[in-house]
Amino acid sequence: MEPDQSADAPGELELNAEQRNRLHGATCRLLAAAARQQSLPVDQLPLGELAALLVVGVFVTLYKAGALRSCIGNFTRSIRLDKALERAAIGAACHDPRFPPVEIDELPDLTVEISLLHSRQTLGDSAAARLSSIEIGQHGLDIQHDGRSGLLLPSVAVDHGWDATTFLREVCRKAGLPPGTWKDPQATLYRFAATRWGGRFVADVAEF
Repeated sequence: MEPDQSADAPGELELNAEQRNRLHGATCRLLAAAARQQSLPVDQLPLGELAALLVVGVFVTLYKAGALRSCIGNFTRSIRLDKALERAAIGAACHDPRFPPVEIDELPDLTVEISLLHSRQTLGDSAAARLSSIEIGQHGLDIQHDGRSGLLLPSVAVDHGWDATTFLREVCRKAGLPPGTWKDPQATLYRFAATRWGGRFVADVAEF
């Protein structure tokens, strides 16, 4: 069974270098405001035409000295880019339960990575169909079952050298489910793609 592409699931956005830099700068401003425990209304960010574009979700990942510092995002059927970016940036700065909140003096040491999620598709019910639908490096995974959910970005499987079976098992673990839950037809599995880029925290843009 082929993955089900919802008619209203946004596809990939073709962003040029200036647009990517604009999103990066906006993310840095949101991170700086959150670290200062200040409110920065998203409509004050210079997003322009990007604000109302629709995506499946946004993840913001922070690295410090090459190590993961935080990663938070959102995944849904369709959401405005400005709202998704705001939630992800504030979450990465303050609400990743694995790490303490980002301190103001850490900001210049951070690398900020943005992932725009797109092309959300529901995988088939059979284990064989699910396994054959995943291309490592191309697809991320989300599982929802029994009130639990877990998501792994496409880059995670590449970074860890996982094959498709391991990737499926690990997304179950991320959700706090037994590793074989991906085979259960009662579990809902999605694959998605992501456009990813990043760079050093931009202090002047964030008015640090």
